[in-house]
Amino acid sequence: VDMVKSKVCKMEGFQTCSVELTDVNKELGKITVTTADGQPVDEAKLQAALSSAGDYKLQKPTKKKN
Repeated sequence: VDMVKSKVCKMEGFQTCSVELTDVNKELGKITVTTADGQPVDEAKLQAALSSAGDYKLQKPTKKKN
């Protein structure tokens, strides 16, 4: 969690960022971000940040509508 948080949460454009482990056995986690000014998240940059933290990948990104 700390490695992913250090890579993803330091990305520009996020007002808030949290990372949590949701299933230890399946090694699944959840990243929740809020962007500044309602800008969309660049999923390619997010995936690049995850990859730089280790063998991680996005699965089913969801977007909350305002």
